[in-house]
Amino acid sequence: MLVVSPSSARFHWEAEFLQWLPDEEYLPRDGVLVITSERVAATTAVDRAKVLVTSYDLVHREAVRKTLTRVAPNVIICDE
Repeated sequence: MLVVSPSSARFHWEAEFLQWLPDEEYLPRDGVLVITSERVAATTAVDRAKVLVTSYDLVHREAVRKTLTRVAPNVIICDE
């Protein structure tokens, strides 16, 4: 799953996922990854995460776009 939101809301999305889906077996604490830079997008943590959260600004960057294309999330949420 991919959530694209304004930069100011990225960590709020992470907190909400962890609050509303607290079951460690279903969504481990490292199951939500906030992509804050192109460097984070290039880590192997992206492949292990069940939920990726990033900003509209970062989605336009080449390295992040390539990573998201490779991961191919089946659900995309766009937050205003």
